[in-house]
Amino acid sequence: TGNMSGHVEKCWGQEAVNTVKDSTLDKACLAIKTFGKKSQTQLTAALKRFKRWAETFSTCPPEKKMACVVTAQWVAESAHLFHIVHGRYYHWLQKEGCPKHYLPSKETVAWDMKKLYTKTKAKLAEEPQVSP
Repeated sequence: TGNMSGHVEKCWGQEAVNTVKDSTLDKACLAIKTFGKKSQTQLTAALKRFKRWAETFSTCPPEKKMACVVTAQWVAESAHLFHIVHGRYYHWLQKEGCPKHYLPSKETVAWDMKKLYTKTKAKLAEEPQVSP
């Protein structure tokens, strides 16, 4: 508990440690949730000092739709299309990394990729063609 108290003090401050020590379990959980939100806000504010880092950092888990979009972008930017979805690291993310977070299946990724391709093709067709 000494190491944990030291960690909590460094991350959330002495006020959080004192509040938790002097309360019941329910009150301690509520206090940690409150101080935890403040801590995440402070972390995000601290990261804003670094260029572009704060833009890519989020304290919230991604929503289902965003997970599908990001995975489709990841596959599109990859040199080996669809190998990502079959890769062991992607499977690790699905099963062990963050099991509470949604990760799309290979079928969903394939459907999203087809939709992305169709929309991109239509957008390119709308642009005026320049011939040399």
